[in-house]
Amino acid sequence: MIQFRSFPLQLNELTEWQHESGFLIAPFPVNGGEKSFLLQPDLVCTPEEALDLGGKEMAACQLFEQSPVPVNDNLTTAPEDFKQQVRHAIEKIKKGELYKVIVSKCRTMPKPTGFQPENLFEDLHAAYPHAFVYYWQLPGVGSWIGATPEPLMREQHGRIYTVSLAGTQSIGDQSPEDVPWKEKEIAEQAIVSRFIVQLLDKNGVETMDITGPHNFRAGNLVHLNTGFEFDASQLKISRGRFMSELHPTPSVAGLPRDISLDLIRELETHNRSYFSGLLGPLGLSDESHIYVNLRCMQLFDDEFVLYSGAGITGNSDPEKEWIETDNKMKTLLNVMHVGTAY
Repeated sequence: MIQFRSFPLQLNELTEWQHESGFLIAPFPVNGGEKSFLLQPDLVCTPEEALDLGGKEMAACQLFEQSPVPVNDNLTTAPEDFKQQVRHAIEKIKKGELYKVIVSKCRTMPKPTGFQPENLFEDLHAAYPHAFVYYWQLPGVGSWIGATPEPLMREQHGRIYTVSLAGTQSIGDQSPEDVPWKEKEIAEQAIVSRFIVQLLDKNGVETMDITGPHNFRAGNLVHLNTGFEFDASQLKISRGRFMSELHPTPSVAGLPRDISLDLIRELETHNRSYFSGLLGPLGLSDESHIYVNLRCMQLFDDEFVLYSGAGITGNSDPEKEWIETDNKMKTLLNVMHVGTAY
């Protein structure tokens, strides 16, 4: 999807979206500064066709001037800093201030020799056929690439689908269906599912099909997944309002939401930017496939920044949460064949 006649539509809030179609890019709503955009393509083609464009097509592409991409001010999160943030979160949860919060970390690494993002896109597509694999670039905003397993909202043929995806384990040599779960992961997943059911009920959805929870494989990891599907005519609010009420879900922020977001602002020293934000085609060909931006990296000239987070509850163990966030980064690193040692 290529837009070249004008700059993508800027949205200050998801609720501003009405009926325009395009590719949505929205940040995580903490730290501020980043905007939401709707790339409204002048040209839709396959990657191969895009590489072969020439003649009249390229002559028509009066691309707007590139503005500078923001400087990478992220610092690699030190292990002890992350574990202390987790311990602080556990204390607040045990005091009854909240039920769950997502603590994230980032890691800056040099680009491997010969790194080409379009090759990584193809490799991710081959390695993770059930993930939403993407690569996007906006002038003045930057470039991101990833393979996310978590849909926020899919709409097709008059039906809307969303999921509760929480709990994480490395799959190892086991088959996905044989991976057992402990109380911590089961409770974490139940928190997200309960949030979704209450939100749908509040907005007029009385009848829904619920499947799961079942084990869901995403690359080298396995999660607990519960699906929710319902007739779109039941929803009493706009799609933009629905997305803004659904996101950020407890799987990327916490519960209660406002208290969790305040704690994230207090704990995290990096800017999540578009990590755990939203992206995907919205209203294109009468369909929407909006995903939460997980298992992703931000690209710069000579380096890239990986992001990952872990759901913290009262039963969390800081060391295990550090390992979980490392395993999530391996979703991309394993495909790049890059070492993971700090």
